[in-house]
Amino acid sequence: MKINECLQFQLKQEEINLDKEAFEITQRIMEKVQQRSNAKSGQNELSSQYLRASDYQGRQLFQSNEIEIRRQSEKVTKGPSQQMRRKEEDFFLSLKSGKTRSLKD
Repeated sequence: MKINECLQFQLKQEEINLDKEAFEITQRIMEKVQQRSNAKSGQNELSSQYLRASDYQGRQLFQSNEIEIRRQSEKVTKGPSQQMRRKEEDFFLSLKSGKTRSLKD
């Protein structure tokens, strides 16, 4: 009888230990889940701070106008620089041939 009591006591002791371990494991899992959900909610808060695509439409229009302005300014700057190159080429050709002309021509 004492042997039976000892065996039953051991079984109960093992069940208690298993319950404690299971409780600890579930607590660790719940902590990790909570940490991940906190991290995801933090990411959601950050993403809500960024502007939507519709908020960028005004800026996109500005950029397209800016591109046109750049193209127009490139046309303006290309013109004189190409003329200057031609004059320089003419000047160097005239130097080679022995005739000199001014760059202002």
